[in-house]
Amino acid sequence: MATAEILECHHVTGDDDLLKVRCRHTHALESLITDRLKAIAGVVKTRTLIVLSTVKETQVPSLDHLSEP
Repeated sequence: MATAEILECHHVTGDDDLLKVRCRHTHALESLITDRLKAIAGVVKTRTLIVLSTVKETQVPSLDHLSEP
């Protein structure tokens, strides 16, 4: 399912997946969850956390620290 609101999708340890989404307002978030995500086969429940503030957000992480000297 391609949707502009979903910025990232991660398969994490355990039985969960993690989505990073960005919506214009809470009504749009509610619609994304109830109308689209829960319509996907296998999605049994969701848990939502809303970011109140961001200390640092980087679009393209630097990998310079991984290069050998």
